[in-house]
Amino acid sequence: MREVAGNCRRPFRFQVTKDAIYLYSLFWYNFFKLFIGKVNANGIEIKLVNKRFFKFPFENNIILVSVRKGMTLMIPPLLVGSFALIVLSFPVPVYQRFMVTLFGSQWGNVFQFVRDGTFNIMSLIMVLCISYSYAYEAKGLEKSTVNPFIVSVTSLCSFIALIGMEFLSY
Repeated sequence: MREVAGNCRRPFRFQVTKDAIYLYSLFWYNFFKLFIGKVNANGIEIKLVNKRFFKFPFENNIILVSVRKGMTLMIPPLLVGSFALIVLSFPVPVYQRFMVTLFGSQWGNVFQFVRDGTFNIMSLIMVLCISYSYAYEAKGLEKSTVNPFIVSVTSLCSFIALIGMEFLSY
């Protein structure tokens, strides 16, 4: 076997050339021109986001708008459950010992109830929020005169009725 004395390999060195700098700057210039819309020679002036890039032909579709708004309505219960989860399972042992000494060994039960109460019924909350926003959007477009609350209750009842159905039970 041949013995190698020391490190005979040369370390890899990245060499920056003028062409690489030019291509890099050209890439970022076109990137910002595409997304931001206006680029000056002095720098980037953010005016408005280029709307033609983000324009979709289905952005005014009532179903997609209602799903988007329904998901937005779901944010507060999701934040409450997430906050309870953070307080419950903060991964610092000193914090856990402090909470046990301050509130007792069963201190996490309240936060578990809040977490379970929000995350376990997330599908029900989703049905309520999306159906409410759909009825609200349809009412705004004057396609319907039905109260959004009635639509939400009806869709929740329909969802609960369909939960227990199985394919083999028919």
